Amino acid sequence: MMNEWIKEKSNIGIKHFILLLTFLPSLLITIGLTSYLTVSRQVDAQDNLLKEVINSANYLSKASELPLFSGEKFTLTKLASATVTNQNILSVTFYDSLKQEILNLGEIENPYKVNLGNGLYKEENNFQLIVQIPVYNSEIEVDDFTSSTDKNDPIKFLGWVQIIADKTRLKEKQQSILWVGFAIGVLIFSLLALLTLSVAHSITLPLEKITTTVKKLKSGDLSARIKVVARGEMSDLVLGINQLANEVEESHEELQQKVKLATSQLTDALTNLEELNEQLKGNVIQEREQREEQEQMLLRQCRMANMGEMLDSIAHQWRQPLMHINSILMNMDYSLEKKDNDKVYLGSKIEEVTLLTSHMSQTIEDFRGLFKTELEQTEFSVDNAINDVLQLMKNGLKDIEISFYVTSEIKIISYKSELIQVVIIILSNAVDALNKEKTKNKKIHIFIQEVDNELRISFEDNAGGIEPENIATLFDPYFTTKEQTGGTGLGLYIAKIIIEQKMDGKLTVKNTAKGANFTIILKK
Repeated sequence: MMNEWIKEKSNIGIKHFILLLTFLPSLLITIGLTSYLTVSRQVDAQDNLLKEVINSANYLSKASELPLFSGEKFTLTKLASATVTNQNILSVTFYDSLKQEILNLGEIENPYKVNLGNGLYKEENNFQLIVQIPVYNSEIEVDDFTSSTDKNDPIKFLGWVQIIADKTRLKEKQQSILWVGFAIGVLIFSLLALLTLSVAHSITLPLEKITTTVKKLKSGDLSARIKVVARGEMSDLVLGINQLANEVEESHEELQQKVKLATSQLTDALTNLEELNEQLKGNVIQEREQREEQEQMLLRQCRMANMGEMLDSIAHQWRQPLMHINSILMNMDYSLEKKDNDKVYLGSKIEEVTLLTSHMSQTIEDFRGLFKTELEQTEFSVDNAINDVLQLMKNGLKDIEISFYVTSEIKIISYKSELIQVVIIILSNAVDALNKEKTKNKKIHIFIQEVDNELRISFEDNAGGIEPENIATLFDPYFTTKEQTGGTGLGLYIAKIIIEQKMDGKLTVKNTAKGANFTIILKK
């Protein structure tokens, strides 16, 4: 805002700007002085009229005591006639103590009894001034509008005098004062304007030439110099500007040489920078590809480790059916050796073997379904997926109390097999922690809930929690607290990559009062 204002002032010229700055105080001084003189004279004229009317009323109040007391209208008429000869007085009226009109003389024949009270009363409008004053049979000074007399005063009250004055001439006089004040103001302003014009011209003439030269220097004409020689401080300013112009011209030539050299160096630097940038781009792409390849390899390793755990679980589930089948076959062989070909017996045993092998086959299918790679997202039930994992891991969870809290079936659209792999990793870590700490009454609580359009799956154990110094690095690759049992440190790292990069969610961990709490947060 300030810059725009300065720019605008520079466009109208420094001479006009200085004239504006000098004329403005002159105008304000003229207006203030003439306003003060005019208003004070107008107020004086109004005060003089009021004093004149009050003095006349006081005089009539004293002079009319005896005529009012004796009822001599002739004397009252002479007093009123002498008063209305004043060109400002319109009428004079006398009232007795009963507020009855005794005599009225002047232009107003039926004056209005405004307020016949015990003290001096004044009322006025744009055209008239009305003054009323009581009359007593002794001299009483009434010189203000708040004076009053006690009704119980033993001095006998005689009546009132009312004077109505004309304010028309006062208005004319005030108008005349206004015009005179205006004329004086114009005269004062003209004199001040001539003075400021002369001063501004003496200041702006050399300044305009200095400004012209400076503009030429600014536009690139470094040979421009100020030829006007002023006096005093202005002369020093001119010499200083010319000397500065000489130094600037020399510095400009030197700077041009440096700029040429710097430009050449900058061009070489930019060329090198572009080559380095291209090299860095290639390195970044290569590093990204290597990181993605490494992450895929880690994912495969983690998947294979989980598959190994599941194979162990399957082997445990197959052990009893295989023993049962072996027992059935031994019974059938014994029966055949005895040549006891009971077809009903053999048929029931064959049907029993068929059921057992069907159950074993279903176990394999469940295992394949859990670890099948999904290329697209599908809709699935979260609690059913977790129940599938609990079923497959029931061998490792047999001495642990599992509490599964879910209010209703919750379905999401995501990668089911990836979520299952993460759940296996978290549950496996919880089992390892419970076994490592040799916790009594081992417990794992699983919570599924919806919060603000988000799905939260929490796993909480009672293994005592994670060491505070390990929480910050818990999801780092190759970080493990299970070196003695062959931990790779990749499980939780892979779980975090799956949840946050592939499933666009979050995986967090915190300690609770009894253990650790892992929470998976997914968008609905």
